[in-house]
Amino acid sequence: MAASSSSAKQRCRTFSLMEIKSATNNFSGEREIGEGFGKVYRGFIDKCKTMVAVKRLDKASVETPSRFDVEIAALSQIRHRNIVSLIGYCKESGEKILVYEYIANHTLEDHLHKLLKDGRSELSWNERLTILIGVARGLYYLQYCVPGGSFKHRDVKSSNILLDDNFVAKITDFGKAKHVSLDDPHNHVSTAVIGAFGYVNPYYYLFKRLTRDSDTYSFGLMVFEVLSGRRAVDGSRPKEERFLTTWIFEKEAREILDPVFHGNVSEYSLEICCNVAERCLNYLPKRRPEMSEVLAQLELALLASQNGLVSEKIVNMPPLIADLAIPLAELEKVNDSFGCGTRGSTVYYAHYGTRQGPTHVAIKQYKCQLPQQAFLAQVLTLSKLNHENVAKLHRFCMTRDMDYYVYEFASGRSLHDILHEELEDVEQPPYLEIIPEFPWAKRIKIAVEAAKGLCYIHDEKALIHRNIKSSNVLIFNGGSSAKITDLHICNPCSCNFPPIRGGRPPCELYHPPEYSKDGDSQGGDVYSFGIVLLELLTGKKPLDPTLPQGMNLVSWATPQLTNDEGIRMVMDHRVGDDYPFVAVKKMAATVVLCLANEPILRPTMNEVLIDLQEALHETQNYCRNLEQGARL
Repeated sequence: MAASSSSAKQRCRTFSLMEIKSATNNFSGEREIGEGFGKVYRGFIDKCKTMVAVKRLDKASVETPSRFDVEIAALSQIRHRNIVSLIGYCKESGEKILVYEYIANHTLEDHLHKLLKDGRSELSWNERLTILIGVARGLYYLQYCVPGGSFKHRDVKSSNILLDDNFVAKITDFGKAKHVSLDDPHNHVSTAVIGAFGYVNPYYYLFKRLTRDSDTYSFGLMVFEVLSGRRAVDGSRPKEERFLTTWIFEKEAREILDPVFHGNVSEYSLEICCNVAERCLNYLPKRRPEMSEVLAQLELALLASQNGLVSEKIVNMPPLIADLAIPLAELEKVNDSFGCGTRGSTVYYAHYGTRQGPTHVAIKQYKCQLPQQAFLAQVLTLSKLNHENVAKLHRFCMTRDMDYYVYEFASGRSLHDILHEELEDVEQPPYLEIIPEFPWAKRIKIAVEAAKGLCYIHDEKALIHRNIKSSNVLIFNGGSSAKITDLHICNPCSCNFPPIRGGRPPCELYHPPEYSKDGDSQGGDVYSFGIVLLELLTGKKPLDPTLPQGMNLVSWATPQLTNDEGIRMVMDHRVGDDYPFVAVKKMAATVVLCLANEPILRPTMNEVLIDLQEALHETQNYCRNLEQGARL
């Protein structure tokens, strides 16, 4: 559930009314910088070291109390580069005041419609795309990355997008936001219709059902507003042109484009934007794209623009992606298959030329494909991941029937192979390492490195992995390092994709309990990672034939992890006795938290990493003491 108003407020700074008056020079008219649901003032706090925006809510409005509490409850849980930060609040003498970070460069609405030169906006095409990408990142965070559920902003519009001096977009005004808990048994919330006239999606208006996709509709309209330079609703225009949603109907992309550009915009970039915006405006919520795909498409559009691309044909894709493409003829030369994945996917080994020179690579082949644009968007996002614990995507190929991803090669194969496959008795190709021993020191090191990779995906990239399992933890350097692989950035089971072209990665054994009703989330990744940690502890598969009938690994092992005897009972016997039990207990406690049935009770990956690093530290001290004792 959403944090209560009282607990949320504890995470914010509390200001006295005297401090607020001092910060704003007693609400001086000279400090006033805006007005809407109350006046906004520029203020200075911390001995004039920090500039802030002070929002004094309208005391006369009956909506003020609820908006005040809603905004605090929402923003106190949220920290994201593309969402305005709430610093604190004041509730004293009938006043309800909110204190935000100060964003100096006006709103997106101002730059599109008010701060004009010769009657035209000075925002360049690339600046507009960058702003839209920032908003999409913020909305993605609200929909998928908020602990315990998701936030519906319910008032996405250009006047609620602030721009800083570098034109970084920040979503603001959460007074109408609604938190939907992962515990909610429905995929929607029935509620009174709230939102700006012209931006509210018709399905929500007619049925009063608020879904995760409601903000997606408003964002799609904002995309067309940015592309065209027209307001969502403009009473000054002829009747047939007053509503942007009706004006764009059946128009070609070039007809929609803001005349300020004189047509000097990449056709491919423009087409991508128009296509994704049009899908966002689909009447049926389930047919709107997920924000992860919207975000990736907009990034693809920006790359197309930056590289001067003028054709939407796949052969003329942006150079960054074109450099990664492999001709199918080259892939057909590869015939050294060394493993099979799920649903017919196959992994191949090859000695192949990458941009870094000839190297060993792993080629993953999938029979089920994403739509062309979604596939390219996913490739683009994967190619931009850069972390020592995330496997690097080198190349790709897309055909009518197959998708191919070319990753860096893991000589130690995967964690699943090491834990569960009997490789010692089978002749292996020379390019594969056999790791006969997998002691505790290596296991905890692998756990930490995998956690670092997933932290990067969650925190720095604000993405969901969607496919965490032991076979997607690759092992390098004789078992001393690990990398996460096989991210599914664009969820192929989204209803807007043709059903014959893909489905969610079939890792049902790793699904969190809430997946069937709530889908993917960062909390779901944490649950899946907890199962991977459980495999490291026990050496057993999620569904292991050695377990009692009717039990899986989670139901069998988790109850034992709360006491020392139980932990020793489920511990993988192959580890032996050479390990610090305090470190094992720390990992066991972390597993229990990760596998909590309620998503809100699970830790973040950053918290998981901290706990695992403590266990690693205990292990390193233990090993160091053993070495010193052996020398004596």
